[in-house]
Amino acid sequence: MSSSLITQTISVRLIQYPRPGFYEHVINRPPPTVVHFWDSAAGPPTQEFQILESGNHPAGDRETFCADVSQFPVPNAPSDVPVTILFSGGQQLDTANGGDLGKFFHLLVQAQ
Repeated sequence: MSSSLITQTISVRLIQYPRPGFYEHVINRPPPTVVHFWDSAAGPPTQEFQILESGNHPAGDRETFCADVSQFPVPNAPSDVPVTILFSGGQQLDTANGGDLGKFFHLLVQAQ
């Protein structure tokens, strides 16, 4: 899903059926990378997903990834979803559990 705005390009990628090694590529990227994990079998997209999709947030100019853990196996996936994790160079820099919007926005500020 990509949206173009006059001032910036927002890119939210929904990981549906990734090629082998794609997830590892995403979390090992050097720039800070936001990955939101949720389970569509448990209900509708989370508020965090909707915020990320809108691009109206502090890291709106960064490429962001959303992984539906009910659709495919994610290596070393978090056991409690929804959760948003900030990665850089394979390191987990921060985590925001679903529903903690204060922590979620703090994570997004760090991703800038």
